[in-house]
Amino acid sequence: MNTALSAFDAGADAVYCGLDKFNARERGVNFKEDELARLCAYAHKNGRKVYVTLNTLVKESELEEAAAMIADIQSCRADAVIVQDIGVLRIIREYFPELRIHASTQMGIHNSDGVAVAASMGVSRVILERQISMDEISAIASKSPVELEVFIHGAMCCSLSGTCLFSSWSGGHSGNRGKCRQPCRRRFQTESGERFVFSMKDLAVPDYIPELMRMGIASFKIEGRLKNPDYVRKTVEAYRKIIDGAGEAASVAEAGEILKRTPGRKSLSGFMNPGNFSVLTSPDEPGVPGIFCGIVESVGNNTINVKLSDRIHAGDSLRIQSPAGDEGPALTVSTIRVDGQNQVKAFAGQTCVLRSSKNVSEGDLVYRIGESCRDMSAFAESLPLPPLFNFDFELTVSSDGLSCAVKGLERLGRFSAARRFEKASKKPVSAAQIIDEFMRMRNEAYQPGLITVNIVDPDIFIPASVLKELRKQIQDSFESAIDFNELKSPADFALENFKRAYSSMHRCSDTGKPVKTAFASVTQGEVEPGLIYARDIFESFSSADEEVVLPQFCPEDKLELLRKRIGELYENGHRAFRLRSLYSFFALKELQDVKIHCSFPFPVANSIAGLEAKALGASRVQIWLELDKLEMENFHEKSPVELEFFRKGRIPLLVTRAILGVKELKGFNEDAYTIKYDEFSALSFLMPDSLYDPGESLGELSEYEEIADMDLPAKPFNYRGRLA
Repeated sequence: MNTALSAFDAGADAVYCGLDKFNARERGVNFKEDELARLCAYAHKNGRKVYVTLNTLVKESELEEAAAMIADIQSCRADAVIVQDIGVLRIIREYFPELRIHASTQMGIHNSDGVAVAASMGVSRVILERQISMDEISAIASKSPVELEVFIHGAMCCSLSGTCLFSSWSGGHSGNRGKCRQPCRRRFQTESGERFVFSMKDLAVPDYIPELMRMGIASFKIEGRLKNPDYVRKTVEAYRKIIDGAGEAASVAEAGEILKRTPGRKSLSGFMNPGNFSVLTSPDEPGVPGIFCGIVESVGNNTINVKLSDRIHAGDSLRIQSPAGDEGPALTVSTIRVDGQNQVKAFAGQTCVLRSSKNVSEGDLVYRIGESCRDMSAFAESLPLPPLFNFDFELTVSSDGLSCAVKGLERLGRFSAARRFEKASKKPVSAAQIIDEFMRMRNEAYQPGLITVNIVDPDIFIPASVLKELRKQIQDSFESAIDFNELKSPADFALENFKRAYSSMHRCSDTGKPVKTAFASVTQGEVEPGLIYARDIFESFSSADEEVVLPQFCPEDKLELLRKRIGELYENGHRAFRLRSLYSFFALKELQDVKIHCSFPFPVANSIAGLEAKALGASRVQIWLELDKLEMENFHEKSPVELEFFRKGRIPLLVTRAILGVKELKGFNEDAYTIKYDEFSALSFLMPDSLYDPGESLGELSEYEEIADMDLPAKPFNYRGRLA
């Protein structure tokens, strides 16, 4: 809350935040429901907005819990929900239509076809993939039927959004479930020595804002949910100056000076400039956010001695990192001792003693990640909790009186106050005058939302005192007719409707048991009898019966080339296509009698997501790789579409447009990897040398009748059983 209010105070038009589950930053300090309600009320009172992240994949067993959270979000009157899971998207669209849907960057939408598909699904704003260039953003914006949002500042993931399995593979902590442990920030052994191969520089694009404004981008996004309030305040202030200055050079320069004083990693304009692709990572230094300010010389009893290379001040936030780049602890400087004396600050060249009970070691690196700034905590605690109910009133005014209907409570009829009004001699009553008075129609249980006014006789006069009296009459009648303790909100009714529909949902009889597959090009070898293989769309096909695999990433300028190749294969009799990204549905939408199968990294983790994929045209979907056996069974029990289980093969753990400069590497635990490059998409793929074969670590096989003969992983996606 403190950080959100700091963002508003610095000039943010909107903030995005998460609740305690189903958000991609579960390690952050997230909101409780009453805090969200208070923040939304404060934001709306001040003309600002609040967007809530529900941007992870959701398991079958969690669908009702996720729907309940959506109901809470609607009750708090958030302005939109940011989603990754297409099942969650469908739940919101079908049962909570009052909520706007923003497609998370985790959906990986990177071209105009993807935006078009998202728009057809009910999305009102797309947050674009962070690994696209300014030219690509411009081309997408020129065709987009919905609002677009782009990241402009903050930490960058090396992998394409929503596709990374690196944290899962190396430790069982899924980045697609908000639990990423950032193995990409660690040191790896390469042919050139130890390198931080995947550790990205931060994104900062003050110089690009004027052009993005000219493109009509609806929203500029600053990554800040794991940041301190002072970082957020300074960053928002900088970009606010550019926007308010209409992008003039002076405002850009002033913003640049503010950003120089903001703790962070070394920064670049990210993927917006293709010339950066080979220099986006910092291979020779740990990717630690902050300003390097010293080294731990020794560790005492709840103290550490730090040799400073930059100043620190009481109240600063520090992060202490091991030289290997593993994530280290953070602390707030409470006391500083120099030469046995307490000090408020210490300077470069001095050795100081800091109080800390954190687990640190001699030689660890100290970074300043935040400075003391205005504390909004007391103000946050003072914000009132808004009334539970928010009613929309429809008012009708005629020469005979005034009546009111309440949206959602039409069963109660209209509440009326009769009064004969005279014709106005000078100033007739206005809708604004009536709305202003009826905004006072509230108590501790409810408040007005949208008020609409229909003036039947436009030339009548209503004195202010009379209008107030009529409003009180209607309010008394309305409150007498309702037991607020038993009243259910629209969100409660929507949740009940979803639960009824979901409880009656059963697996379609024609879906059968999941199909075993090894989704890999046959050119990669390791062909095993009984498994289904497929070929890349640009390979040579020996038979029209072979599945055609579309690329998971298609740059905007190659969409026409891809469509041409699809057309050629279709003319040659190919009817089976395998999709790995949302955009591909658009490329196939005009083709008749095609079979569409979806597989990794297209995310389908639950039956509602399967239903949405089926509505888009898929006849088979691959079960998301990170699900365990029980969740696969839960999914299968209700699946409306044929399922496929990845049985064996090599899975890309991280996919990026960054040019990494290495071919082979080993991790801290001696796991070996190879970097593969795809010419069409210009992507680099981190491939494990070890084969993904869940049969190696099976527990008991499923007892579920339909899939009793399948090899299912007893635990989530893992390698050698290393799981949290």
